[in-house]
Amino acid sequence: MRGEVQNTVYEGRACCALSCGSLQLRVDPADGLNIFSVVYNGREVVKFRRDRYEEGRTYGIPILYPTPNRTRDDRFTFNEMVHETEMHGLVKKHPFEVVSMEADDVGAVLTGRVVFEPGSILYRQFPYKSELQITIRVEAEQFTYSYRVKNRDDLPLPYGFALHPFFEKLGQDVEMRVMADSVMDAGEDKLPTGGLIPVEGTEFDLRTSVPVNERDLDHVYTGITGQPCAVAEYEDFCLELTADPVFTHLVVFTPEQEFFCLENQTCSTDAANMYNRGFKELSNLQIVEPGGEQGGSIVFRFAPG
Repeated sequence: MRGEVQNTVYEGRACCALSCGSLQLRVDPADGLNIFSVVYNGREVVKFRRDRYEEGRTYGIPILYPTPNRTRDDRFTFNEMVHETEMHGLVKKHPFEVVSMEADDVGAVLTGRVVFEPGSILYRQFPYKSELQITIRVEAEQFTYSYRVKNRDDLPLPYGFALHPFFEKLGQDVEMRVMADSVMDAGEDKLPTGGLIPVEGTEFDLRTSVPVNERDLDHVYTGITGQPCAVAEYEDFCLELTADPVFTHLVVFTPEQEFFCLENQTCSTDAANMYNRGFKELSNLQIVEPGGEQGGSIVFRFAPG
C-alpha cells in the first residue's frame, strides 16, 4: 500500500504528515522532531496537548537523548569530564534538520538529524563532535522508529536514548502488559539505588494484562523477557511495542490523567552515574568509540484486539 508525505499545517504549526492506509502521523521538526499526533482508524492514539506544549513540557513522542529520564544533580562525569545535563536530555525541544522525506509502494519515511559541532548550543552542553539521526517509517499497520549515533570525535561518546510516548486512554479501560521480570529499586528522589526488585508476586508484575487505571507507577523495568516487550490493549485493537535488544529498560508511567506512558530506553535512569558507581551492566550506558556508530529500532504495531 503506497504511502503519502507532505508538508502541512496543524493547529497553526508547520509540520510533516506521513500516512499509509489506516495510520497517519504528524511530526514537528522544529520541536525536537516530535511525533505529536498518531491517528489509527480515525482515533488519535497520541494526541497534541497544547497545554503541555505551551508550558514547555513533554507530550507526543519526544526524543530523550543523551540522558533519558533523571540524572543526579543534573550532572555526570565521564573520562574526567564533567557534563551538565537536564531532565530527559538535550534534544527534546531542539530543532531537527529534515534530511529527506519520501513515499514509496510500502509506506512513507522521514529522516532527520541534529548535529553536535563546535559553536552550537548542543555542543556546549555535550562536547562531542557527533550526529543523532532519526528515521521514522510509516506502513499500513505500523510505524518504525530508528536512531543512529555517529561519533566524529576523538573521544569515546557516552549516551542513552529513549522515546517517551504519551498514549491516550481514549475513554476506555485500557490494559497493559510489560514483559520484564524486574523493577529498579529507587529512593524518594526516583533515582536508582542499584538494587532490583523481582516483579513475581508484587503489584509491579505486568507480565499478564492489568488495567492501566489500577496501577500507580513511575518505575523503570528491566530484564526484558520477550517481544513485544509491551502491549497496550484497547477495546477493539492493541498496540504492540517491539524493540531491538539495545533497549534493555522500559519506564511505565501511569498518572491519574487521560494518558499513560510506555517508554523504551537503552539505559537506566541516571545511567552514567550508575556506570561510574560500578553498575555497568545494569546501567547499560552506551559508549560509541571515535569514528563509530550505534543505533536501534522500535516498532509500534497496531493489531486487531
